[in-house]
Amino acid sequence: MRRNSIYKIYAAIVIALGSVLFFSEDLSAQNPSKRTFGSLNSLSSTFTQEADSTVSDSLNTTKSPQDSIEYYTPLNRHGSVSIFDSSAYRKISKYDFRFKDYNGLYDIIKDEVPASRLPLGNYGQFDHFSFFGGSPRDVSFTFNNRPINDLEYGSYNPARFSAEFLESIEIYTGSDAVIFSDNASGALINIQEIKYNSATPYTRLWFTDGGGNAEHLGVDGIFSQNFAPNWNFTFGFKTQSAENQYINNSFYDSWNVRGILRWNPSNRTSISLVENFVKHYIGTNGGIDSSKSFDYSGTHSIYDPMVAAPIFSDLNQKVFRHNMTLSISSILDKDSSAAVNGSIFLSASKWSHNRGDQTTGGDDTNSVVRHYSNYFGANGQYEQKIFDIFALKIGGNILINDLEETVYHSDYDSWAGAAFGHLKFSPIENIVVSGGMRLRQSERFTAVSSGAKAVLKFSDHLSLTGDLSISKRTPVPTELTLNERNAPKKELNTLALSEIVWRNGTQIARLGAFARYTVDPILSAGIYDSQDRLINTYSFNGDTRDAIGMNFSYSDRFISRIGLKVWGQVNFSQTDGIEDGRLPIFYGGAESYYEFRRGSSILRVGARTGISGALKAEQYVPVTGSYIVSEHSRGALLHGLDLFVSAKLGNAFLRLTYENILDSFILQNYWQTSLYPMHGANFRMTVSWAFLD
Repeated sequence: MRRNSIYKIYAAIVIALGSVLFFSEDLSAQNPSKRTFGSLNSLSSTFTQEADSTVSDSLNTTKSPQDSIEYYTPLNRHGSVSIFDSSAYRKISKYDFRFKDYNGLYDIIKDEVPASRLPLGNYGQFDHFSFFGGSPRDVSFTFNNRPINDLEYGSYNPARFSAEFLESIEIYTGSDAVIFSDNASGALINIQEIKYNSATPYTRLWFTDGGGNAEHLGVDGIFSQNFAPNWNFTFGFKTQSAENQYINNSFYDSWNVRGILRWNPSNRTSISLVENFVKHYIGTNGGIDSSKSFDYSGTHSIYDPMVAAPIFSDLNQKVFRHNMTLSISSILDKDSSAAVNGSIFLSASKWSHNRGDQTTGGDDTNSVVRHYSNYFGANGQYEQKIFDIFALKIGGNILINDLEETVYHSDYDSWAGAAFGHLKFSPIENIVVSGGMRLRQSERFTAVSSGAKAVLKFSDHLSLTGDLSISKRTPVPTELTLNERNAPKKELNTLALSEIVWRNGTQIARLGAFARYTVDPILSAGIYDSQDRLINTYSFNGDTRDAIGMNFSYSDRFISRIGLKVWGQVNFSQTDGIEDGRLPIFYGGAESYYEFRRGSSILRVGARTGISGALKAEQYVPVTGSYIVSEHSRGALLHGLDLFVSAKLGNAFLRLTYENILDSFILQNYWQTSLYPMHGANFRMTVSWAFLD
């Protein structure tokens, strides 16, 4: 194709330029007086593998003797869950994934948390997580500490958020999550807005291209500059698309524009206005119908792109969404003992399900289901440190919701509010105890959540955490039937977590365990028409659902050149006292690379692989965003083998990956969500480049 030729030429130019930069660094180091490409090197900032911020990205403007204007730096914790406390379960900085081949938030998060993965096998789809035996509806996504979950589904598709638009990702679990957010017994994932402070124009380009059965292409661009003292404007755009994967109707077409206007009236205060608009259009095939997928020999073949038959060959989903947020963060006094932060926000979405005649039934003959989904709200919180022993945090939010009724969900035109209190106590240096409570009230439900956590630090190298939380998850509109007398009631989650962490230089070892017990779990089942076609779902309360598991991870760097990371988890789950197999009995993986250096340039060459034990999983139903019991199961499977090359060349990062290479040789593929086959063998290239620095 012409497009492929253009981008292959582009890739060759980038690689050639990178090679010149890579080797010119070495020549310059040998003979500083003869810098062949001095002008290019002068544009390149000094990077390290831990922090690769550019000159403009890290600019600290100060007042000159001739200038009477006071220049301030942005408040570092602006947009975070807490101004003072950075002790999240996991935190992922924008610098942490520069060497990673990623397309969105799912790719960035998946290797950093001990959560079971729920990918749907193609770009832009609803790839998500089961944290500690929970579901995606137990995961609360926030941006600048304000909710962004879809009102009707109670969850959020991470593919809709540009990974180039974040400063960090904060992940909270257990008691912290259920106190700081609603319906978060799995996790609270807060995205902090990107932060630039550039006196000159700063620009960054991200580009990705992939082949295989699903040709994939994406571009993301950023421009940022301080246009007046203490004022910054940042603009970004993204466009991304993919063709059908193994099966029909798995295409992806999305674009995004966003902007930030930020004012820093002092070194202790930041105020920002953010608009993030996205159009996300995907084919929602519902997975493979194995009963209709046969090869020429008459055997089942869900991985053959020529014969694999999707459950929904025509169904697709489109959403246009505005997220507008006005945020303020301020440290109130010079001794940094009190702070406030808050937001006023609006989310407005227009949805359409184009479904042909595949999900219609009875009197429902509409081929397109459209609806609007809007919510407006405000949140705020106050933090106070007391005698360096106590840290108090109180806050709350209020929401006004406006959701139209459709055949897939009830309406939701009402208000909801929440208030919380959280106290952290450190009687001695090596012990920290915290806990609190959250009350949520809406027109339909009242929910109380609480929890406590203790952290014991044995030494500078070893720490132990124990956490217990009790929370209620309220049904979301797609779980509420139109006859609310038959609607499910709240479910009660009790979650116990523990983790021991050992750190010694570059070595980090973690061993964790969890136990979840759910009373009145909200479950879903399929609704089928007379031809046995899945057309909708309904929800109900089961008796109990429980899960236990352990997880471990180890990472290290040997002789400053070899990187190694291994991880694994063991799970056991039941529903109503019967083993359900929805979590893999075992999942594990490993990644290793060798690193070459020339001056400030870095080249990594490595491989990664994974394996999972027997799994039944659940089936994802896209029309309601629900998971239902699957009829299929599989044994242990190898999750392919990926070979990769990552390089930092001046201000550019280049990543080349041959994904699932074993599929080319032994024709093996795998699935993690029933039945959504993962990518076969394919080549992916990603480039990110900061220039005009």
